[in-house]
Amino acid sequence: MDTKPEGLSVSETEEIFRSLSLGGVKGKVRATLSQYQLSFESRNGHALDLKLDGIQRVHQHHTTLIPGWLGIVGLILIWIAWRGISEAPQALLGAAGLVLSSAHIITRRPTLTIDTFVGDCHTVFGNDSSLMCLCIMVQKMQNGETLEEARKGWENMIHDSDYPRTTLLQEALLIPEPIKLEPSPVLDSFLNSM
Repeated sequence: MDTKPEGLSVSETEEIFRSLSLGGVKGKVRATLSQYQLSFESRNGHALDLKLDGIQRVHQHHTTLIPGWLGIVGLILIWIAWRGISEAPQALLGAAGLVLSSAHIITRRPTLTIDTFVGDCHTVFGNDSSLMCLCIMVQKMQNGETLEEARKGWENMIHDSDYPRTTLLQEALLIPEPIKLEPSPVLDSFLNSM
């Protein structure tokens, strides 16, 4: 039974990802990846079921609640407070600038975006490695691999911690060994006779 509070759970027929947050749903959700379906379920019983062949795109990235341009405005406010204004306005502008610029950095979160063919877009937040694993496994299963093959592919991929997806691409391309060609004895004797 699924009793662990966080992390991955592995069974033969499904892969369970715990401690995720689904956009628009309060509290934590649990994602269950089976051979044909990806399901998200909250503790109060609300569920979202997506068939793998209905998923158009899965994209793992980072999002921030405060956009980058507001972070730059915050830095400008800090500069104005430091260089041009004194007393109470200086403290207010400096504090506002500090809040804006630091909030851009602090609110950065790992995000998985799932787009479907019917036009839905679902956003999942959670641990970066769990989201990357879910993303890679869904992509592999959409390319025709079984759940077990996708699981093995993910395990092989995490061994190269510097560039895990590049290693996966290199394994897929499989560069053949160079072929050694021996000169023909007839050509050798012809060349020696000249």
